[in-house]
Amino acid sequence: MVGKIFTIIAIAEGPGALVSVLGSTQVFFAILYGFILTKISPHIFEEDISRAAITKQLFLSIVMFCGVFLLI
Repeated sequence: MVGKIFTIIAIAEGPGALVSVLGSTQVFFAILYGFILTKISPHIFEEDISRAAITKQLFLSIVMFCGVFLLI
């Protein structure tokens, strides 16, 4: 909820296109958090962190990021 509020404030204060592109970087943070949480507590948070899985996730994230960037 707090994230949505900050997004609305950012769109109101700055250019919406820039806020949209920066907001699409959330997927990279999600991949990083998944990797870190799997290393810290693998019995609670299970994520496939093999090299092939991480490479696939990063590649698809870059494709998604480029798609958002092309919409501007």
